[in-house]
Amino acid sequence: GFYKWVQALWVSPGAGAGSEESKDRLPIEVLDSMLLESLVSSSTHVMVLTRRNSVFAWGENTHGQLSMDTRPGMNNSSNGTTSNGSTPATGRFNRSSSVMKNSGGVNAPVLAPRFLPLPEQILQLGCGDGFTVALTQAGVMKAWGLNDFAQLGLEDSETRFSPTLIVALRDLSISMFSCGKAHSGAVTTDGQLFMWGKGENGRLGHTTVAVKSTPRVVRSLNNEHIVQVACGQVHTLGVTKEGLCYAWGYGGNGALGNGDTQDQLKPTEVEAFRDGRATKDSRKMYRVKIKEVAAFNVSMAVGEDKCLYVWGDSEWISHPNPTERAQMIPLRLSWVKDEVTQVKCGAQHALYLAASGAVMGWGNPHGGRLGTEGQDTRPIQGWAGVYSYLNLKGEQGASLACGEHHSVVMCKQVPYFANNELLDKALTSLYEWYIAWAGCGIITNASSGAHLSRQGWMELGRVAHLTDNLMLPHIWDTWFDWCMQAQEPLAPTKEYNPHLSKHMDMGDRALQTITFEYFRCGLV
Repeated sequence: GFYKWVQALWVSPGAGAGSEESKDRLPIEVLDSMLLESLVSSSTHVMVLTRRNSVFAWGENTHGQLSMDTRPGMNNSSNGTTSNGSTPATGRFNRSSSVMKNSGGVNAPVLAPRFLPLPEQILQLGCGDGFTVALTQAGVMKAWGLNDFAQLGLEDSETRFSPTLIVALRDLSISMFSCGKAHSGAVTTDGQLFMWGKGENGRLGHTTVAVKSTPRVVRSLNNEHIVQVACGQVHTLGVTKEGLCYAWGYGGNGALGNGDTQDQLKPTEVEAFRDGRATKDSRKMYRVKIKEVAAFNVSMAVGEDKCLYVWGDSEWISHPNPTERAQMIPLRLSWVKDEVTQVKCGAQHALYLAASGAVMGWGNPHGGRLGTEGQDTRPIQGWAGVYSYLNLKGEQGASLACGEHHSVVMCKQVPYFANNELLDKALTSLYEWYIAWAGCGIITNASSGAHLSRQGWMELGRVAHLTDNLMLPHIWDTWFDWCMQAQEPLAPTKEYNPHLSKHMDMGDRALQTITFEYFRCGLV
């Protein structure tokens, strides 16, 4: 269950949506067999993290933000071959250094999700305009892509085409991070906030508008325990452990929520949440603790009361009532009746996830960014935008992402087996089937002729190291080899293999499907 719809994330035939703009929800079949963990998006590209810590990406690659070589004649197809189909390509730059100029042609966009064979496992991802930041399993931050305003935090402004260590954060424990148009922020597990990149309008919170080429702690928040940062285009929001909301940077459209249009060079508390003004449309005003924030041109927040709050002047996604917009403080959206758990916003559209799993889109429907083509949408008098629930064909939303003109929704994935006992029962049945057929030479390893032990089968089966078609010889051999290695005492300590990780991801859903069919047909 993974859907995407775009206005013009890239302009090219076959951009995952046909030669025309995709104005309706488009299931991404490439990822349908994966168990997904999270997704992030910028105005230029989208990245998806699977539960096996693999990364798939698509979109623009002009600045190497996808960390793959997509220049014409290099690797400009989705099947991992060169453009003439002659030689398999790795999808990686042939680099002698992490700092490179992309000579020899402009990188072509990637039109469908492509596996990134990164050299190490990834735990979290963040996308900015033309750049990417990642937290690795080793606990270090790496960045690559556009670096014209030092948004990579690497002490210079050189573009990187491969993941490069952010040295200033090497010894810190990072809990989460966010990327804006040309700036980035990271939160440590002990509640410190580090910001770097373009400082115009004070978006870094360092009391200056200067560029900061390395991450620096925001000292004015030293007495607060920060748990979330959200980098917008030209402003930033932060949330504390106590549920306070801070805002800083560009204030010209009221996106800082303090009632005026002045820029703020350091974090300023959004007091309307504390003093109750944000809830003045209710019978009794009350203090709101914030759980989550989102930022692009305007600002949005989800409170512990599960209400959605919006501030900043936008005729598309802010308050329908111009009088409310003019107050420039957070107020509840009057038409929202759901309990809201998550919100994301783009330039002229936004999505929220309801506790029920429903996903609501609102704002400018042009170009399909709301995914509501062919559906009834409800306009509001005096408001430019429309709103409508998305038709996810019976699935429930789990995670959202918005770019400037596009949206991505990840749906809940329900396993076939409620507990390990049922899974083991299915695996046992499959093993008996394996033993019965192995004697015929159908599914033995062609090179060694060896057979799996029950232990090897069960151990590997439990973690679903199975690919999407059991009977394809090259896929079977790969799976068989790793079954054999699962029996080796040192197998868990083997060096991480990103290509294997891809096959493991494909296998999660496949194992469930095959064993489910055994149950359905009464073979177990």
